[in-house]
Amino acid sequence: MSKVSHRQNLSAAENGRRRSPNLWGECPIPQILEDSGVGYHFFDDFLAAYDFATNTAVTNVGPYEIFTGNGPSLAGAVNLPGGAQTIISGASADVTAILTLGGGAPFMISDTSGEDRKLWFEARIKISSVTDADQAPFFIGFAEEDRSAANGIFADAGGDLGFTTTIDLIGFGRFDNDGDSLSFIYQKGGQTCQDVLQIALAADTWIKVGFLYDPTAPAAKRIKVYANNLEQSTYVTAANIAAATFPDAEELTLIMGMQNDSTTTNTLSVDWWRAAQLSQ
Repeated sequence: MSKVSHRQNLSAAENGRRRSPNLWGECPIPQILEDSGVGYHFFDDFLAAYDFATNTAVTNVGPYEIFTGNGPSLAGAVNLPGGAQTIISGASADVTAILTLGGGAPFMISDTSGEDRKLWFEARIKISSVTDADQAPFFIGFAEEDRSAANGIFADAGGDLGFTTTIDLIGFGRFDNDGDSLSFIYQKGGQTCQDVLQIALAADTWIKVGFLYDPTAPAAKRIKVYANNLEQSTYVTAANIAAATFPDAEELTLIMGMQNDSTTTNTLSVDWWRAAQLSQ
């Protein structure tokens, strides 16, 4: 694991339900919704969330593929205005719940001329526990397609759960040895996972996390990371994207999931997720 230690301070002022204006201010959402030739936009507020107890076969539900292993579960949040999808780890070690966007992989981050298109992503989430002893690794962001079965994006090496090194991914993940820290990570399949920066987590507290890939931005700031509407001070550079460790020009799709590494139940709540990418 290549890790840069740049833990960021957060303001709680912008952790509400609206999308972060600093991240989305230049995204032409109305034009995209009016004309599909401009780009594409995905948004799910989970007003109608999905309930699965044990679902060891991959199931297509709405736009998603779901796998819940033997123990973890998915459920709609109870008595939460606006709805939320919860991913519950279960009380057994090494079990997984995965929800991914089915039907292909619509997103891509590329530095090749003609394929280098702006990409936005954000999600509002909270986790029930941040203590190291009780925490479960989780991830929300983009990964290669067809990761809904079995462990999805996770690996278990002698009880030390992390992210498998064989797949392409970029997004926000929590590791099993740092319960109160959420890392922005990326990985090219077969290469070392890059831990770019870490954001503080508090138990049962909403946080909005997202990123913007802008191929026209200065080379030192090609991918900007946001937390609670605040642009973070560490960036993914053009040189990083050109390196062998980045999933450059790989097809990606939404994935969210959690794997337990203890006998304590953890609950990841996803209030909503949103993504958009320009067509040109």
